[in-house]
Amino acid sequence: MKRPSTIRRRIVVAYLFFALAVCTFVGVIASVAIVGIEDLLVDEHLRSIAAWASPRHAAGMPVEMPSDVNFYHGPDIPPELRDLPQGVVKKTFDGQTVHLLVGQDAEGTYVVLDRASEYKNIEHVIYALLGAGLLGFVALSLFLGTFIARGFVDPIIKLAAAVMDKKSKAELPVLNNQDELGILARSFAAHTAELKQFLARERFFTGDVSHELRTPLTIIIGASELPVDQT
Repeated sequence: MKRPSTIRRRIVVAYLFFALAVCTFVGVIASVAIVGIEDLLVDEHLRSIAAWASPRHAAGMPVEMPSDVNFYHGPDIPPELRDLPQGVVKKTFDGQTVHLLVGQDAEGTYVVLDRASEYKNIEHVIYALLGAGLLGFVALSLFLGTFIARGFVDPIIKLAAAVMDKKSKAELPVLNNQDELGILARSFAAHTAELKQFLARERFFTGDVSHELRTPLTIIIGASELPVDQT
């Protein structure tokens, strides 16, 4: 059975769609910003490694790197990473996406490879926090929508119940409100007053007519009974 489309439900759904639209917009902007910041940080990280490793390699000193970072120079560069344009690029290497910095020094071409940047873990944390915040915003919007819808619809329900109660002589609710509900309540009150005045005039007219017609009818009845009595 299809549930009725009430005003309360429409308000809650409107708040929910608004929250989803805002979350989508914020999520897209945040994702673009996070990716851009990550690329800038990774680029700076790779360039700082190259600025440290290239002079050491040129001086014949050992270039020790963490397990997830590699510095290749000249013939040591893997064939898959050769002939790449200079600069920072993303490429699939050994089955995973890595960040590469291809540069040139006095001794030739070098490549700095970052297999698992710590910024990727930070990105995951930021996405998790962003997702939790957006879900919280949707839940808060749903709660606010329900609360506001209840506060908006309940006076309408009370006004409708007061209008439908024909036996009640109490003043209509929200009659003194300075909003649309107050205007509606005063319109109902004015219409009800007009109906009462019309009914009062009808009762007065009916009573007056019945009184005016009572005497002629009595005379006619009496006159019609005289011939019967004389026979």
